[in-house]
Amino acid sequence: MSMIKTKQQNADSVRREFRRLSRLGHGRAFLVFRDNPHIDFTKDIISLCVHDYTYDAQCEGNRSEYAMQFVRALSPHARAKVIAAVKKRLQGEAVSNSWHYEHLCITAAKIAREFDGTLGDILRTLYATCDDDTVYRVFPESALLELDGFEGLIAVAR
Repeated sequence: MSMIKTKQQNADSVRREFRRLSRLGHGRAFLVFRDNPHIDFTKDIISLCVHDYTYDAQCEGNRSEYAMQFVRALSPHARAKVIAAVKKRLQGEAVSNSWHYEHLCITAAKIAREFDGTLGDILRTLYATCDDDTVYRVFPESALLELDGFEGLIAVAR
């Protein structure tokens, strides 16, 4: 019994360390992830995809590519969970000018390009249904540029 409890305590400790390192944006988090394939980090990776943990997003930029390195390395089953959670969050969150929302949209655009195009459709629909003031002041247009490249630039320029 104590051996099982010890394994669980160790897994919890590793998960906490991963959470701490990944929120800081350290590369060591990926080593912890890679060296512990028996531990489910899915919840923490979802959190990395939907929250911007940068200290100062104006000078650090967003960490969407950082989150994507974990998404790419997941098993297909775990990746499907992450994609479903990002999709649900994208559909349920109001358009805003927060760093979290911008990070969510850019990460969703990257996931759409690599794994699930329906996230791209959701982003395009969100953009198309915004009024002019919301598009001008709030919508993270960089997500459309990430998603559609030059075509996204044309859509934004209109």
